[in-house]
Amino acid sequence: MNYVPDVPENVERCSCPGCTSNPLEEGALYCGRDLHPEHVGRKGCECGRCPVFLSYQLSGEYFCEAPLHR
Repeated sequence: MNYVPDVPENVERCSCPGCTSNPLEEGALYCGRDLHPEHVGRKGCECGRCPVFLSYQLSGEYFCEAPLHR
């Protein structure tokens, strides 16, 4: 997996806060941070349409559930 830097620019472009599977409005950048602090109910995944996901050429979905592989 490509490394996603945890920087303000990526947080601003992140789609996690608006994702229907994210129960916390402040949660963001799960592809570059740790797992979601709560259980995530799979209600749809925005990862594939996220500008951060696309710019770092990531693959997969539900980064909020998956452990980071750095």
